[in-house]
Amino acid sequence: MAGHSAGRESRARAFGRGGTSGAEGSLETNAEVITMNDKIQTQDLFQTLAHEHALILRVLDAFERYISNVEAGAQIDSLELGRFVTFFREYVDLTHHEREECILFPALVKHGFADKYGPLAHVRDQHGKEREFLWLLMRAFAMGRLSSPEVGRILTKVAMDYVTFQRAHIQKEIALLYPVARQELTPADLLHLSEDSAQFDRGSHRANPAWLTELGESLASPRTP
Repeated sequence: MAGHSAGRESRARAFGRGGTSGAEGSLETNAEVITMNDKIQTQDLFQTLAHEHALILRVLDAFERYISNVEAGAQIDSLELGRFVTFFREYVDLTHHEREECILFPALVKHGFADKYGPLAHVRDQHGKEREFLWLLMRAFAMGRLSSPEVGRILTKVAMDYVTFQRAHIQKEIALLYPVARQELTPADLLHLSEDSAQFDRGSHRANPAWLTELGESLASPRTP
């Protein structure tokens, strides 16, 4: 039992360390591992979270291409920008993050994870930071002066920072948080969490509606010139 706890503490310390060096380099491999057929009905909570991560990573790739084109001189497509912002707000923040914080985290607290410090507090802090990036993106979009060079510079800087931060955050969850969480939770816990996740989808008008998944798939699909 002592060795088990030591392993958990070691991973917790790793999760809490600052910096993102080396995180982005392995993202494609992890994204391939967790990508699942969209037609499969996911029942397990971790499968659902992994499915969400895979879609988010694909949309981040598409958003990076969109911003790179803007940096190269392309005109800002306000409609497309609005679609990206909608996905990040409604799917990433109000669906995926809430699923983690409202379903997974309370179960981990019951198994001895600290609520106010350590890995769970660190993840919440990172969710808050991502929200700050998102609010800046929403503000730039709402200003309505997207042709302004100043607004364009703000938009591209914030957008690229958001993409980099979000990728590194997802990598930490895949590599550090989810494995130790699975190790701590019992089969009965996992069954209850899957039921809670399904109830979350049924009970919230924002939670993973089909139109948000379709929006993400549309944004992530390759564009024809």
